[in-house]
Parts: sequence; C-alpha cells; structure tokens
Amino acid sequence: MNIHDIRLRFDHASCSKCKGAGSFISPQGSRPCLSCSGSGKTLTKRGKIGFQAFLSIRFQKINASEVKPGDFIRQSGSGIFNKVETIKAEKDSLGRIWIKMTFHGKRETYGSFPALEIERLNQSVSIEEAINQALALS
Repeated sequence: MNIHDIRLRFDHASCSKCKGAGSFISPQGSRPCLSCSGSGKTLTKRGKIGFQAFLSIRFQKINASEVKPGDFIRQSGSGIFNKVETIKAEKDSLGRIWIKMTFHGKRETYGSFPALEIERLNQSVSIEEAINQALALS
C-alpha cells in the first residue's frame, strides 16, 4: 500500500484543477495533474487533518542521538526508510557529534546531531491501526 492509496482513505473530493480527470491537455500533450498526482482526487480540510494525524502516529520525529540498531529511519525529506545496522559516534574539532550509520551492510550515512532531522517508523502500530486512529481524530 503506497502513500497515495493511504491518503485516499481520508475525506477527499475531486481535484479542482483537473476537474477529477487526473491529467490535463497542454500544447505538449497530456500531462498528469500536479495537484492530485494524477489520481483526480485531493484531500478536503478534514482529510488533511486526518492524514497529518496518520503521519504523526506512524512516523516519529526523533533526535539522531535516539537512533539505535534495528530502527527503520529516514532523513526528513527522503522517502526511503532504511534499517540501521550499526552506529558509530565521533566528535569533531568543533565539538559536534557525528553519527555513522550502516544500512544493509553497504551504505553509510554521516550526520551531525542534534541538527540532523530523522523520522523513525513506528512499527508498534500497523498501517491499518494508524489509519483507524487518525480517522477517529479527524
């Protein structure tokens, strides 16, 4: 289930820009609507509140110092969650602490905290449970 499918579980209406078509005709040909990402539907105010509640239930913003091996994390703005395997903290000459995280035994990411914004996937709540809790709040 991708994030666009989840969004449409909340209160939505036909897109006002493409009139629900999901695309529009331009001189270059048919283009997907950027407002609705081609679905033809956008969230209402109530739907936006519910979807934001879902995001806050399912994804927790944390300080980089709270990351531990086994967490699924992503840097804010990135769409991909990676499982943290190892963490190594180092201090630089300016006193900033940098963390080195190994993902899937291959990639390494460095970040300075507390400046590094990280979201942790809340695995204790399933997608369906988070949707139901958010719908109850909206």
